Amino acid sequence: YPTFLIAEMACAHQGNINDASDLVDIAVKAKTDAIQLQVFKKEIYMSPIYKDYGLITQLELSQEEWIRVIDLIKKENILFFAAGYDVESVRLLINKEVDAFKVHSSDLSNPEVLKEVAKSKKPIFLSTGASSFEEIKDALNFLKKNGSDNIILMHGYQGYPTQLEDTNLNYIKTLKRVFGLNVGFYDHVDGGSILAKIIPIMAIGYGAQVIEKHFILTREDKGVDYQSS
Repeated sequence: YPTFLIAEMACAHQGNINDASDLVDIAVKAKTDAIQLQVFKKEIYMSPIYKDYGLITQLELSQEEWIRVIDLIKKENILFFAAGYDVESVRLLINKEVDAFKVHSSDLSNPEVLKEVAKSKKPIFLSTGASSFEEIKDALNFLKKNGSDNIILMHGYQGYPTQLEDTNLNYIKTLKRVFGLNVGFYDHVDGGSILAKIIPIMAIGYGAQVIEKHFILTREDKGVDYQSS
């Protein structure tokens, strides 16, 4: 099968719905297989005393704005994936007929989000991050117990930008061997480096069937997420 390419918007919209709409256009023109969103309600999943709460407030889109973005995606010939960081956001995504869910590695042991995602019966891209085999196994068992039977593991390093020595591409083979599942790679390499093009190709050589790549309107503005986009 050809490698499946996910365009990860993350917070590259900078909290601006017009930028989010422009990013959808870019992903469509690039002919990626899917565009992926990160949807959250900050007051549910983050404490107000967290040091980046103010920044997250600036980056947050309202549910009404997300619905407008999702409706725009639905008009195009592209799949719609998303990570919901809280139960309310997950339910919004289910109501808008998301094609697949991403579960961030920070939610690998979050039973509320895992259960809601599993109940949807949608395919799940499960990010492993720095999780142990036991943590990954527990998450897989929990998802399957709650109705999910279509899970792809995603390997990647949660450092921005990821250094070459931290990519650990051989771990793709390890995950396949240990869990017997398809494995993809999410890439956080410096978007301005030649490695941003080379590392994903190498990951495919190591067996990655899915590549998740961040993208942004322009790197020159150095907005949120530009480092790995």
